[in-house]
Amino acid sequence: MSPSKQLWTVEVQPLLEEIRRLVRLSDLSQRQVEKLAGFSKGYLSQLLGQNLDLKVRHVLAILNALDEDPGAFFSRVYRRPAAGGIPPSLADFGGHSEPLAEDLDRWVGKIYRDKSEMLEQIRRRLDRCEAAVHQLEKRGLVLFDVAETSED
Repeated sequence: MSPSKQLWTVEVQPLLEEIRRLVRLSDLSQRQVEKLAGFSKGYLSQLLGQNLDLKVRHVLAILNALDEDPGAFFSRVYRRPAAGGIPPSLADFGGHSEPLAEDLDRWVGKIYRDKSEMLEQIRRRLDRCEAAVHQLEKRGLVLFDVAETSED
């Protein structure tokens, strides 16, 4: 691999990792992000898999689809050392808590939405089952003897 290609890979890798993280934390599927970004099916996977050259316009389209601020995104990915040579992870320690809290809120929100959606799907399936059983019962194909249960 040429030195320029190595540098490109080293510089682009954190960008791709942050995009993957944002997509994972969003309440959108990868396909939905592709649609919102104006990409064809599978294009985002190709970009994230480094099978296609990532361009700034791609990054901006993805950030727009995820409703992310480009300035905040790039500053997270490419932090510069603070004055005095203190590593950014220590110099900006206080700033880390807010993005982590936002990530946690988004992650918890995604889990809640996913669980709610799953429960709604189960409810719809049970309704369909109940309707099917009612139809079978109406036709005399199924007879249910419902016994009263009492608590002692």
